Amino acid sequence: MSELDLYAKYLDLGVKLGRSGEDLTTWVEDKVRQDMERSDRQIERERKREEMELQKKREEMEMQRQREEKEMEMQRQREEMEMQKQREEMAFRREEKERERQLELRRMELEAETKKKLEIGSRAGVDVSGPKQNYGAQRPKIPPLHDPSQVDLYLERFERHAAALGWHESEWASCLSNLLKDEALSIFLSLSPAEGSDYQAVKRVLLQRFGCDRNGFRSKFLSVKPQEAEDFGTFINRARRYFDRVAFTLLCRQNGL
Repeated sequence: MSELDLYAKYLDLGVKLGRSGEDLTTWVEDKVRQDMERSDRQIERERKREEMELQKKREEMEMQRQREEKEMEMQRQREEMEMQKQREEMAFRREEKERERQLELRRMELEAETKKKLEIGSRAGVDVSGPKQNYGAQRPKIPPLHDPSQVDLYLERFERHAAALGWHESEWASCLSNLLKDEALSIFLSLSPAEGSDYQAVKRVLLQRFGCDRNGFRSKFLSVKPQEAEDFGTFINRARRYFDRVAFTLLCRQNGL
């Protein structure tokens, strides 16, 4: 309602109430002023309410924008991590293929060197392979080395088998290489050609690298503890084996073996 309408409203009401003259004028002005102030307060409240709602919407929009940006950043990071993972996997596969190629080349070199030595010995009239036999038909009937922590026992078994077949020790290193895998094979193929064809050198390196020499067994014996789910009898046998190997290697050393 406009200010003019208010004046008309209260003037009519004042007359009906019996007011007149200056009293009527003062009363009408007071009423109009009060209504106008009340209207102004109402308008201010509405303005503030609308402003608060607008501010709230702006904040919500800002929060939504930040959430979307965060999600986009997280998505970008996930995609980057996935791409990095794929790059690393591809690099690993390339390295693995190259490693396998190098190992195969090294194996072929060792086999060629062994074959050459046998041919040279044959031309010189020297029997370098021990008793005549078909090596391919009598290659070890023992499984490959699966547990490097027991490489000492495995090598003992291999030596007994090779001796029983009558192989010359010059063949043992090449024969053993066909039974090695994973880290043991990598160690073997990292040796020089001279070391790779010398069984005793191969044996010494394998025992040392897998902690199955005197120092290795001594360290294992001093630090031996029961393993999870290992019964007492198995633990005692394992500890006794470490002690026996330390004593055996020490005795061999004292006797110059």
